[in-house]
Amino acid sequence: MIDQKGFGGYVGVIGTGRSLYVASLFILNIGLARSLGSDGFGSFQQVFLLNILFIIFCMGIPETMYFLLPRFSEEERPAFIRQTLCILAIAGTCVALILWFGASKIAGIQNNPSIEPKLKLFGIYGAFIIASSFSDPVFIFFKRIKYLFILSTLHGLFFIILTAWQYLTKSSVMVLFIAMGVFGIFKFILALLFLFMISPKTITTPLLSGKHNILLQLSFALPIALTNSVDIISRWLDKFVISIFLGAEPLGVYYIGAIELPFVSVFVATVYSVISPVLNTFHHKEDYAGFVTLIRKTLTINISLFIYSIFIS
Repeated sequence: MIDQKGFGGYVGVIGTGRSLYVASLFILNIGLARSLGSDGFGSFQQVFLLNILFIIFCMGIPETMYFLLPRFSEEERPAFIRQTLCILAIAGTCVALILWFGASKIAGIQNNPSIEPKLKLFGIYGAFIIASSFSDPVFIFFKRIKYLFILSTLHGLFFIILTAWQYLTKSSVMVLFIAMGVFGIFKFILALLFLFMISPKTITTPLLSGKHNILLQLSFALPIALTNSVDIISRWLDKFVISIFLGAEPLGVYYIGAIELPFVSVFVATVYSVISPVLNTFHHKEDYAGFVTLIRKTLTINISLFIYSIFIS
């Protein structure tokens, strides 16, 4: 578990990896907009917008690990992690099935039949991205920040390489989605390999040995899932409205005009990810003095100074 001593270093390493990923999405959108044109880029976004399903179908399960992992004993953790892997695998499979069998309907709603095969491929990518979403809380809790940095950096570099490939070769957009599917599988396998290196018992634990914790985990996940769903839908609703009622080309123009680089939110989310297991351990041990001290330190030193500096500049 992460303590207060290396707090700044952990935030810096994790934040750098996540910032590279966010920057790579910006590069991907700008690069594809230039190489595909407004209509082609709009069609790409009509598919890529469906990544909101990835967040919704994660159902808040990864966030529950920040709270529950510190509260389980060392012997109970492998079963709990294995249980989480199974839930995320089921959620990922649901997304893949929805996009595969619902591709025709979704393409019809957006008045663009050409995106149907791309939606199917995107579902494969989404299934493995959801399945690998256990990595953030697990690697942070076990202090394997380098593994998390590797996964985030590889994802960012993948999008950058994908952008350069499309920009230079002008290849079919189908190639992009095939590459995403392959990368999703690769990232999931790599995350599992890192997990096995940390906790071999997770892989060998019987499938249903932690079933008594399923309702506990789902009870914590439900409010998080509802909050995430409302937040995501509210932030992406305008793009779906434009896609459905105006079509691909207006969406491509609008999307570039509405693009943003949310580095502040990435920083805040990173700080939360780092301190959450520590706070939950303090709470579990009834160390309220340590709990309050860490909150105060986080607000005054790490968040306030960083955000105020950006605001003033």
